[in-house]
Amino acid sequence: MNTLFTGQNIVHLQRVDSTNRYALQLLSKQNVPEGTVIWTDEQYKGRGQRGNNWMSQAYQNLTFSVVLYPRFLAPDDHFLLNKLVTVALKRLLRDKLYEDVQIKWPNDIYIQNLKTAGILIENSWKGNRIGSSVIGVGLNVNQIEFGDTASNATSLKQQTGKFFELRFLLEEFCQILEHLYIRLKENPQSLDKEFERSLFGLNQWKNYEVNGEQAVLKVTGVSKQGRLMVEDKLGNPMKFEIKEIALIRD
Repeated sequence: MNTLFTGQNIVHLQRVDSTNRYALQLLSKQNVPEGTVIWTDEQYKGRGQRGNNWMSQAYQNLTFSVVLYPRFLAPDDHFLLNKLVTVALKRLLRDKLYEDVQIKWPNDIYIQNLKTAGILIENSWKGNRIGSSVIGVGLNVNQIEFGDTASNATSLKQQTGKFFELRFLLEEFCQILEHLYIRLKENPQSLDKEFERSLFGLNQWKNYEVNGEQAVLKVTGVSKQGRLMVEDKLGNPMKFEIKEIALIRD
């Protein structure tokens, strides 16, 4: 692994309910080196945002968690970690696909309007700083059938027709993540422009559900606190938390 610390310690499991849960339990029992990766061949109770499960075929995809100690970040800066991981995934996929890869707020990666990856970040606080962060990643790699419950999903193999070695992809992701993490330490705004340029639906009118009603809105950005910034057709600006707004698929 050509990194300073990310992925230097890999715990490779055949099967586990959730790599995030495993990492959190490990942190509660012992000192875990920064950059430790919990990687499993089969995750059968992966979790996503809004309490959704992340379903993944065994041995076909990348399901893993990375432990970081971003103690240079205050709690209000927690969304910088979302930017870090989504931009890292975007760069990884862009290098494989040579096409536009978009970040769907707050935690998904889309290719051609189809979900390819998702993340779940779980932080703990130490005083007025983020003490530890467990970053869970689910990336669809070689799976080609998703069933009716995941009709908006795709994978690298579906998009390219190629088979990908999972370990090589994991190593490449660790390299990209570490590079961006070091940059983030030096300059917390270093990822802002790339993240915003990559936002799914940026400056595009789309249908959303807000408080049980349909509204036509366009995304204008994401606030420092991670709230989605949108505007209606009258030019009224609004901000929403994760569970307050949902995209209505075409």
